[in-house]
Amino acid sequence: MHSARDILQQLAAYGTPSSGDQVLELSVGLESFIKRWKGEILPFVQNGGAELKFIEGPYGRGKTHCLLAMQAAAAEMGFATCLVDCGMEQPPFASLSETYRAVARNLTAPKHESRGLAAMLKAASDDEVRALHEKSREHLAFANLCSEYAKRAKAGPMQHELAGNLRALLMHDTGWPVTFRELYRTPGIRRPLGRIGKRNASSWLRSLLLLPKRLGYAGLVVLFDETGADLHQGRSAVRRVREHLAHLRQLVDQIATGGLPGVAVVYASTPDFVRNAADDYPALHQRVARVSADDESLPSNPRAVWCGLDELTVPSSHTNEFFLLLGQRLIDVGREAGVASSQLSAVSRLLPTLATQHNTLVQGAVREFVKTLCSHLLCQA
Repeated sequence: MHSARDILQQLAAYGTPSSGDQVLELSVGLESFIKRWKGEILPFVQNGGAELKFIEGPYGRGKTHCLLAMQAAAAEMGFATCLVDCGMEQPPFASLSETYRAVARNLTAPKHESRGLAAMLKAASDDEVRALHEKSREHLAFANLCSEYAKRAKAGPMQHELAGNLRALLMHDTGWPVTFRELYRTPGIRRPLGRIGKRNASSWLRSLLLLPKRLGYAGLVVLFDETGADLHQGRSAVRRVREHLAHLRQLVDQIATGGLPGVAVVYASTPDFVRNAADDYPALHQRVARVSADDESLPSNPRAVWCGLDELTVPSSHTNEFFLLLGQRLIDVGREAGVASSQLSAVSRLLPTLATQHNTLVQGAVREFVKTLCSHLLCQA
């Protein structure tokens, strides 16, 4: 847990808090949505349902903060979570194997500092490890691999090569070469083991997404931030774009057809993503787009599969009320961080001006407001 001063410095630098750092307390306008998320959607998922949602908004509007709030609320209710920052360095939909790798790396257990599939298996109880293989009806090699790693990691330090081999297979670490002939010489090891590839990627990914529920968590919430961001870095080849969208669509279909009970998947993207899908991959566009999403005469629909962040936010970020409320909460963080009372008063007087200035911005409104106000708080802190 970071101190109030650390949180303030994080906000001044990036405009968004770190995961879990007062994110719910700073979620201005999202109160009613988070209440429905915790009281209606997550219990449905916990009882075996599945949830799919796309949240759109321009850069700096607050999509990342919304995902962090959803993640924090899910963790409070005992869900494993996974927040993936999509982009050029980690394009999770380049292939289903890459989706698997991104989820395996970012899996987070509630109130557990270590991230990743290997850490989650190591933290499993003895009963959960014993039941893991029995409960799994998925890919046998994946079930064997999880069971072997969990059992041997809990027993104590493994021999370096064995630990590396098992972890590389679990995490889809292609930088560590695995020789199965040597691996099978390990006394008592289960067979078959295997690695994810093109032919089994779909079943391995499904098995991975279902694993937290079978380990005793309430379920799994996966959040993809800046979905499709890697496709906007120059004009990608049409074939690559279509492959990317096809892999994303497969996950959408798994949710829609009930193939992932106990799993919620949320995508945050810019408004042009669904329009690009209409041009490059209509099969995905048809599944998520709203026929009349651009018709401003119709009421908002925060329950739609695809909705704007403004539909989830009351008061809207297009009002001074939103920025005044957010600013006051940031000032409270500054007070907790030990900012001098004279500086707090000075920023309070400046707040209405900053609210009016940022209210009219199209891009980066909320993020830049947070960075600016927190920078003012820190300038004499």
